[in-house]
Amino acid sequence: FFVPSPVKLELSGAPSRILTLKNHPQNSSMGTRSVEASSPLYIPGPDASDEDKAKFRKPVLPGDQVRFELDVIKQRGPIKSFKALALVEGAVVAESEMMAMIVDKDAQKK
Repeated sequence: FFVPSPVKLELSGAPSRILTLKNHPQNSSMGTRSVEASSPLYIPGPDASDEDKAKFRKPVLPGDQVRFELDVIKQRGPIKSFKALALVEGAVVAESEMMAMIVDKDAQKK
C-alpha cells in the first residue's frame, strides 16, 4: 500500500503483529487485508507533523504494559482534539495532542 511522504518509526523490542485492515475506510464491501506490523513502521508524513507537541518522558521497555488516557480538549462537529497520556505503572512516559473524527459506524454502512 502507499504511504505519502513516509516517516520511519522504529519500535525497539516490539514484537511483530498481524493487523487486519480495511481496503477502503468507508466501504467495508471492498474487504480487508492482513499486514504484518513490525519495526520499522512507516507512517504518513502529515501524521507525524505535530511531533513538536509530543513529549517523550521515559523509555518504554519490553514487557511494560502501556495504558493510554485521552481527554477531549476541543470539539468542532465530529472532529475532536485530545490530550493524550501514555502511562506505565501510573508514571507518564509520553504525552501529546491528537485529533480524530468520530463517526457513527452504522451510518457509514448505508
